[in-house]
Amino acid sequence: YFQEALLTFNGGNWYGWKKTDSDGNKIPNDQRMTYANIKVINLGSSCFYPKKSKQPIKESFLLTGSLEKTNEAYALAKIVGLKMCEFYNSQYNRTYLTLMPCNLYGPNDNFDKEKSHFLPALIKKVIQNKKEYNKSIEIWGTGKPKREVMHVDDLASAIGFILIKKIKKDKKLLRLIKRSSVINVGSGVEYTISNFAKIISKLLNNNNKLSFNKKYPDGTMRKILDSSLIRNLGWKPKIEIKEGLKETINWYKKNYLK
Repeated sequence: YFQEALLTFNGGNWYGWKKTDSDGNKIPNDQRMTYANIKVINLGSSCFYPKKSKQPIKESFLLTGSLEKTNEAYALAKIVGLKMCEFYNSQYNRTYLTLMPCNLYGPNDNFDKEKSHFLPALIKKVIQNKKEYNKSIEIWGTGKPKREVMHVDDLASAIGFILIKKIKKDKKLLRLIKRSSVINVGSGVEYTISNFAKIISKLLNNNNKLSFNKKYPDGTMRKILDSSLIRNLGWKPKIEIKEGLKETINWYKKNYLK
């Protein structure tokens, strides 16, 4: 099945090729979209949704309110890709779609001090706190916001699941895409930032107390996706949070604490 092309949209360019033309030549960029058998899955983000969305967040809530200001530029740039899929579908009768994952984590995550997301940042903080013998673990904000997270391998399995259904021309999926080219992909499990820090601390045998630096903003207080559409198609995540965090922690230790 995976001999068909899976294209990913990024920064205004489509990456990926239909294998070749009849003479064995790669198909140039300006001709790619003329081939009806190209399969496109665009990857979005839960930050696309309005800051004050009702919970859990349904696909239909997209563009119904203001975005979170701290990631508005990123969200708008990605929404362009999502809308492009919609317009190709309406103009050229395609079945392109956007998968909207919740917060992701796992091996090969970005643990940079300035650029990492909250979960790799927490892992790094708890490990460094123990190494430096500090008395408390500083958490930015109040620790009260809730976040839904999913292991990156579960997202990979969702992409493969949808791609195979597209290649098989699954009628249920095709009917769904006609109604909505956006499909949420989440774990359905959420914890507060504080609870995530406690879970990571326990996995690392760090018994220090948490301290909350309220000078930093909390951001959106809750953000859990309604993933019933993809669940109804037959997909569900498999990696439990403690199992996934343990794997991620071990990867970090192996690659950063040499």
